[in-house]
Order: sequence, then C-alpha cells, then structure tokens
Amino acid sequence: MSWIMDFLDWIWCILKSFFYFIIENIAEIFDLIATFILMILPNTPFEFERINWGIFGDIIGFFIPVATLITHFLGILTAISIYYGVRYLLRLIKQVQ
Repeated sequence: MSWIMDFLDWIWCILKSFFYFIIENIAEIFDLIATFILMILPNTPFEFERINWGIFGDIIGFFIPVATLITHFLGILTAISIYYGVRYLLRLIKQVQ
C-alpha cells in the first residue's frame, strides 16, 4: 500500500516541477509568443511615397525643407500618440493613478 502513496507522491512532484518550470520561464514563453506574432505581421503597414510638389513646390522646398518638416512632425505626432495610447491602456488596467 505504501507504493501507491509513493507513486502518487512521485506524480505530485512531477506536476509541481512542471508548474515551477512554467512559472520560472513565463517571461521567456511570452517572448516566444510575441516573437511568433511579430514574425506573422508584415514589416510595416505604411507605404511612404514621395510627394510630387511640382515646380512651385521644388522652389519652396529649396528654401524651406517642407518634406523634412512633415516627416519630423509625423514622427513627433506618432510618439505622442503612442505615449497617450499606452497611458490610456495603463489607466484601464489601473496601473497608473
């Protein structure tokens, strides 16, 4: 009868070891899942094309770098949007007061 208890204890140890293995490696597991999801997604959903400004636009672009200004403005706008988006999500899960 003691061999049944030893067998159950052995199974319990295996289950605990598996659970501890999962808990200890949960960050790595999330990293693998995120890597897999990012591999499925395309590199970027945005297509950047040069805008044809015409002759007048080229003349203005010679003195004022409009294309560079728009690029920097969009970069700043994207950074601000990401910041407020993450902040809103963190407020939803009550991480930020």
